[in-house]
Amino acid sequence: MGPNLFQLTPDGARLGIQWDWVGLASDGTGKTGRYCQIIVNVSGPDDFRPYRTDECSKSSGSMRAENAEEFTVPGDYTVTITDEITGATGTASFEVLG
Repeated sequence: MGPNLFQLTPDGARLGIQWDWVGLASDGTGKTGRYCQIIVNVSGPDDFRPYRTDECSKSSGSMRAENAEEFTVPGDYTVTITDEITGATGTASFEVLG
């Protein structure tokens, strides 16, 4: 629909969204491997459990992947991804329309 604006399916039932992240080392290069402590929180009117992983980087895959959620409630949402080792945080906010 537009930047940071998404629509539930035509029947008003759901919307699938995935997110990626790349952990950055102190020199600005991307970190790979499984030695981070990442926590992903999705806040908004729908209720989602925090997702934890040791993966420093994650790219999109299947909607059944860990870095995807199915939204069923319209409203404003924020995805916050934090590396608990470094304290680095990134956020993305968007609106889901009914």
